[in-house]
Amino acid sequence: MIHVIPKASGARTFFSARVALRDLAFFNEQASYFYMMSSSSRRALYAGVTARFRSRVFEHKNDLFEGFPSKYKCHRFIYFERFERVVDAIAREKEVKVWRREKKDKLVESMNPTWKDLAADWYPETLLFQGKPVKPPS
Repeated sequence: MIHVIPKASGARTFFSARVALRDLAFFNEQASYFYMMSSSSRRALYAGVTARFRSRVFEHKNDLFEGFPSKYKCHRFIYFERFERVVDAIAREKEVKVWRREKKDKLVESMNPTWKDLAADWYPETLLFQGKPVKPPS
């Protein structure tokens, strides 16, 4: 679904419904990211777009929102690409989501051959409880 937001100047802005409304304020000022999360078994993969990179990964790791990533425990941050324009990040997300699993796996392995959690050291050890962060990064 595509939403239309009227601007005061009369111009309209279009955005994808898959992009969270809370991210829209950041998209105009910051770079956007296409990212992938996986379950610890590598069985489930999730692809998304955000401008709030560190906060979004924190939300996934702590199941702060219901949906596919929390249901299938996609807590491992395994891949990302940076884009200057949100429309390019959304286009990349749409492109990758229709790929076969083998092609997605090769994409992840091109950047992260061991599928390690790229965010494993983002949070100080004192802020972890059972291996998960307990408060959002500042």
